[in-house]
Amino acid sequence: MMMKASFVFLALSMAASVSAAPAQDLPTVHPMNSTIAKRAAAFQAASDIDVAQILAAVKAATKDPLAQFLSDAEGGQKVTIFGDFMVNNPKAMSFIADMDVDCDGSATCGSSTDQSATAFGDLNAMKVPFYVIPETFLGTKDSGFVKANSLGAIICGGKMFYAIMGDTNGSNPQVIGEGSILLAQTCFPNDNIGPDNGHDPLDVAYIVFGDKVPSGVGKETIDIQALKTLGDTTLRAFQTSLSSGTQSQSQCARSYTVRSEDFCDGISAAQHTSTFQLANANQGVINADCSNLAVGMPLCLGDVGKDCSTVTVVKSGDSCATIADKAGIPLNTLLHNNPNVDAGCSNIYPGEVLCTSGQLFNY
Repeated sequence: MMMKASFVFLALSMAASVSAAPAQDLPTVHPMNSTIAKRAAAFQAASDIDVAQILAAVKAATKDPLAQFLSDAEGGQKVTIFGDFMVNNPKAMSFIADMDVDCDGSATCGSSTDQSATAFGDLNAMKVPFYVIPETFLGTKDSGFVKANSLGAIICGGKMFYAIMGDTNGSNPQVIGEGSILLAQTCFPNDNIGPDNGHDPLDVAYIVFGDKVPSGVGKETIDIQALKTLGDTTLRAFQTSLSSGTQSQSQCARSYTVRSEDFCDGISAAQHTSTFQLANANQGVINADCSNLAVGMPLCLGDVGKDCSTVTVVKSGDSCATIADKAGIPLNTLLHNNPNVDAGCSNIYPGEVLCTSGQLFNY
């Protein structure tokens, strides 16, 4: 992708380049290089960090959409940045995307789109693990949270690696889901990753700790050990916040990833969640007529304490009275648990999924 340096953070980049820590040389990057495992260990999360738990939390964090960008300039899928973890300690933003390759900086890879500079210096994409954020997100849509060179935890291939926010995407349209060639090849060592060959599936989780900047960031290189130390410290605290239930004011009880040919009522029926509950748990994510579903989009199936999984699919000729009678629940309970149904039950339709639990849920 074509990258443009962001002048918003020029002052920060100058400050970051004044006092660089001694460069920590990593092996030159080549696909299938035998040193990949050794190189990865330098900025991989410690073994006590529960990557699976954190990935599940990211997939479920769909309550607070902040901005949406394409994964590719040519017909890419829509990727949403979420702010659910902004109530955590430490705070974070997150998104799930692909990983295109950034070869900008002091040592380019020979791609026609390479540039000699990155947004905050001339980082060496072969020696520095960095991720990329769309230029227009910074300073406005992020409310100033994401600082230059801030810490990111990248989950790819079942592992977690640390990186800095070392470049911005200034293309038209601006796209999301990109990392330095070092990061991309470390994430996917068997995928023949190169300057013009990235990782296309939207299965990479990016967790952005925008106010955490590691020490030792220079103009071209960084102190990898300082990055790992900050990463492990931050992720241990983040993991604790998830376990203690301080993740968000409304936590997701069940999650789902959209597949090809999915539609909302079909998801509701298959996953045992009502039409109303699916819409209510994904406000700001799913539009009113459910026409914006995209493959790979994470959805919440129900919030903790408000997750009805006993449902009935409306059939032709059904009425609220017959549905309630068949479910063995009072009509008032049916109407209470399905706030989208009017008092006269005149707006139900075949294929709609209703909560038919005897328990009352206060949405």
